[in-house]
Amino acid sequence: SKNKRLVREVPISAKPKNDLKDSQRNVLKTINASEYFIPNTPGGLEPKITTGSITNNSLLGQLGWDKKQKGKRDGRTRLGEILKVLEKNKLVEKIDYTELYQLPNGTKLPFDAEFDKSTKKLRVKVTVKGKSDFYPWPLSIAKNNRETRWIITPEGRRESKNQFLKLE
Repeated sequence: SKNKRLVREVPISAKPKNDLKDSQRNVLKTINASEYFIPNTPGGLEPKITTGSITNNSLLGQLGWDKKQKGKRDGRTRLGEILKVLEKNKLVEKIDYTELYQLPNGTKLPFDAEFDKSTKKLRVKVTVKGKSDFYPWPLSIAKNNRETRWIITPEGRRESKNQFLKLE
């Protein structure tokens, strides 16, 4: 019958190169090659980059798992399961927030803000409806708890170079 499963005895020493392991390695390599910086860093300012770190949403996008695929499990669920295993094996760490620059009044800095270099004092130029305002730099950083990001551990960095992941 169609549902019969064939079981093959496999020696333990052989490391199974199955899809899950491939996906895990792929996720780990993607995180390792990523760079995270505060997304609303003003234009003209060199962003402070954290290598080996990425937001959950960017990771989904980079893996191409953000699209709904017929017959495939939800990419977010699949990614969540893989990240759980990587985290349990101390290859990645979860950071429960991302960061955004915010204006003194508590609103987030618009994404099109520009760093202004026309004066000695460092400041950011924010233009809303054709009207520009200037705010002293540095601005404070607010935590955005609605989004998580991941950062690779030194162990994860080493492991991402291996062909096989040794995971529990």
